[in-house]
Amino acid sequence: MTWEQAVLLARNSNDLSQLIEDAYLSEDLKSNVERYRTSLEYQEIQKYLFQYFGSDKKIKILDIGAGNGITSINFALDGYEVLALEPDESNHVGSGAIEFLKDSYGLDSLEVVVAFAEDLEVDRRVFDVVFVRQAMHHANDLTSFVKNTSRFLRKGGVYFTVRDHVIFNRRDKELFLKQHHLHKFYGGENAFRPFEYRRALEYAGLNIEHEIKYFDSIINLAPFTLESLEQNANKELDALKKRLMHKLGLIGRLAFVLSLYRIFRYDPIKWRVEERYPGRMYSYIAIKT
Repeated sequence: MTWEQAVLLARNSNDLSQLIEDAYLSEDLKSNVERYRTSLEYQEIQKYLFQYFGSDKKIKILDIGAGNGITSINFALDGYEVLALEPDESNHVGSGAIEFLKDSYGLDSLEVVVAFAEDLEVDRRVFDVVFVRQAMHHANDLTSFVKNTSRFLRKGGVYFTVRDHVIFNRRDKELFLKQHHLHKFYGGENAFRPFEYRRALEYAGLNIEHEIKYFDSIINLAPFTLESLEQNANKELDALKKRLMHKLGLIGRLAFVLSLYRIFRYDPIKWRVEERYPGRMYSYIAIKT
């Protein structure tokens, strides 16, 4: 099954409807763009761009793995010159969707190229930003992916990757793939360890300025927030109390029983532990030297 087929299947599943909305993969392509435009994630990305370029709208952005175009279209709407790279030609989740949106919004500042990042050739053009959203972890060869795409970045330009899946060991990766809702359909998910991302960036001549870990930014957490994760932890704790009382009766009401369980089995309150989130996401900002 292809990625497009997996998404179409998920769109017709009540169980996965929220996932489709959260991932901006609904059938309404313009709605995806407009919802993403007002998202906390995109607002935070804009803050980083402003940090490096101020209010300059003349910057050129190469958007790698542009998918259905939510970032490329929004960058173009903001006045940037954008080249969207997407190997999938689908009208639902690939370059066909971007072309449709480009025409719908009348964007002359956006160009779409169908190719894999490892094979990209765009003459001698250089960009101020290479932007990669949820694409680097899909690389067939991570080193080649970064090295080839960074060739088109000017000296001093920003290589900005967001929301790439991170694993710490083989067991962590197995849990991530098992829990991923769409991987079981199309089998295309992947993840790398942090040092592998850093090594690929540095090998390409990029100086890493920020390794943005999972809890460091809403960019990685979305659609969750720190507040929503804390609320979920409190709900888990309440549910745990009820389970203990159901299993142990009056003994389960005792505070020390709950404390022992939290010490030796599972403590929902300790939710800010990355190991509890297989495939958690990291983002990176690096400068071409």
